[in-house]
Amino acid sequence: MLPELTIQQRDNLAMIGSLMRGITHNINTPLSTIIGRSEMVQMRMQKLKEKCTAQISANDEFEKIARDLTLIIENTERVSDILKNVTQKSINEQLDKIQPINLCLLLKEEMSFLEADMTFKHKIEKACYLDETIPYINGVYSHFSHSVMHIINNSIHAMEWATNKRLTITGRYDGTCIVIEFHDNGCGIDEETRAALINYLNNQPSQNIKKTGGMSQIKMLLAPYKPVFNITSTPGDTNVSIRLPV
Repeated sequence: MLPELTIQQRDNLAMIGSLMRGITHNINTPLSTIIGRSEMVQMRMQKLKEKCTAQISANDEFEKIARDLTLIIENTERVSDILKNVTQKSINEQLDKIQPINLCLLLKEEMSFLEADMTFKHKIEKACYLDETIPYINGVYSHFSHSVMHIINNSIHAMEWATNKRLTITGRYDGTCIVIEFHDNGCGIDEETRAALINYLNNQPSQNIKKTGGMSQIKMLLAPYKPVFNITSTPGDTNVSIRLPV
């Protein structure tokens, strides 16, 4: 297991590196707003000073300054959140020890991190229904984060030619299992491949599958948690479900 984990960690670092350009863009956008509004506040303070000196009502300038300061604070918080998310993800990806994990919170973090990808951020309609009160599961963070990334990337590729790209992620607890579902409106999977892939993932007899879309790694990473996979798929309607016993 250790060699595979090392390879996986290198893959995660490569993935983080490939997203750094988008992360930089996401940071620069609010920073530009902060800088621009700060300069406007300076100008308005000067105008306010002149108006006060001339004993002219300064209410309008006070309101404008208040709006600018609100924007400055909001965008500063955005930068802080982006940096915290990247830092925490980098730390979590390098931890190979078992720890309690809230999978719905992990999904939220991964979705937030993926906002660094401009296609994911601007061209895909996303919906998340995540129950953050689900039980924790003991595991290695990177096992789940890496698996989530593979499935979402599969969905992104499947939706490449869809006119209106839609991705829905659901996380819930049904009383015995944590159920994670990924739904997209991409090209779908043909029935023969779908059936063979389900058997392969659930350790049932199956024919050789040449292209698994990274599912072989997901199978390996999640094997210690005894998952049950299910896939339904028609063109424009694909759902990947993972049940994890608690």
